[in-house]
Amino acid sequence: METNEGADAEAPNIRVLKAVVIGLGMLIVIGVVALVVGLFWRASKMGEPAAGTVAPPTALSGPVTLPRGAEIAEMTAAGDRVVLRLRLADGSGRLLFIDPRASAVTGQLDLKAD
Repeated sequence: METNEGADAEAPNIRVLKAVVIGLGMLIVIGVVALVVGLFWRASKMGEPAAGTVAPPTALSGPVTLPRGAEIAEMTAAGDRVVLRLRLADGSGRLLFIDPRASAVTGQLDLKAD
């Protein structure tokens, strides 16, 4: 005949095992929910520019007058300005700083060789 003493001795072990299984199951569910929320959050931010990036300058709508005989050697964007590096007729150089929103030259820097 079987006694009930063996079953009672195993009951606390089975309760602990059930508690561990339930706890680990809850952790899996919480992890999956966090993963899905993270994916949706990142997907919603995909169209926005990253922090610290500068939007490309808008197109110029007005004329920029260059000195006679000058050539544009290089053009680059610097922050919210467009910078033109000019090669002047006398061999020197000049930087023109242009605000593309206002279509205006905001500054210039003459480059002279020694």
